[in-house]
Amino acid sequence: RECDTQFTFGDGAVFADFAFAMENKRKLFKLCRISFDGYGCCRTESKQCTMGVEDSARLHEILKEGGVENHQEEALTIMRRFFTRNSDKIWKDALENHGLLLSS
Repeated sequence: RECDTQFTFGDGAVFADFAFAMENKRKLFKLCRISFDGYGCCRTESKQCTMGVEDSARLHEILKEGGVENHQEEALTIMRRFFTRNSDKIWKDALENHGLLLSS
């Protein structure tokens, strides 16, 4: 699968593929597709599923600092915030079922 980076959640039950998108000279994470066990693959290339500037910058820092393994809780919070903000473009029931939305 073509992507710049991939994140896995729920012991491999969810795979999220991201490409890097340049916006105002900043490298942002853009979701290309997300695959859920029990649901299939949700393609988002044609939708505007781009992570915010601050969260993208912090996630890049986390990756440079050795990866998500060293910052699991913070990275998961960033991802949950992203998925919650974009739940109208991604299968909301799949996000809910896999615990990838922030609690209201």
